[in-house]
Amino acid sequence: MEMNLFIAYIGIAIMVGLSGIGSAYGVTIAGNAAIGALKKNDSAFGNF
Repeated sequence: MEMNLFIAYIGIAIMVGLSGIGSAYGVTIAGNAAIGALKKNDSAFGNF
């Protein structure tokens, strides 16, 4: 019983950690795309 609970907590920690890493990676890509779009047209701020 003790080992099963330990493995479950390890699985939850891995799940939360990987989802946080994936979210940070996706936000970085979206932020870079928005900055690139604003460099082409500065007056478009707020339209993306």
